[in-house]
Amino acid sequence: MRAQSSLTDAEALQLATWALRIEEHYAKERGSESPMDIEWGKDGETGQLFVLQARPETVHSNRKGASLRIYRLLGKGEQLAQGLAVGEGIASGTARVIRSAAQFDQFKRGEILVTENTIPTGSRS
Repeated sequence: MRAQSSLTDAEALQLATWALRIEEHYAKERGSESPMDIEWGKDGETGQLFVLQARPETVHSNRKGASLRIYRLLGKGEQLAQGLAVGEGIASGTARVIRSAAQFDQFKRGEILVTENTIPTGSRS
């Protein structure tokens, strides 16, 4: 089930439509446009979508000035691993392969984490 998408294309479009309507509503109410933080849920039994909460987004919109970082690799080495990055950027350092949560105490500050899953076993709800 992990490989399956949690939403169909139609459900993603429905959420996008609702998000646009919510942003329009709050823009009229506040007199200005700003991004919204919208929480939604999908009923596990019926599959029905619900908007749970909507409020003005404050974390990213309150950052001082927009910035764009461009990273450029100046050299090329042997590719040792492949996968999805959790963060954005370029780093170098010692790679630490962690195969289970029980090994996490081996991970040291400054190392690059290599693992199959960043969600500890048993923490899924």
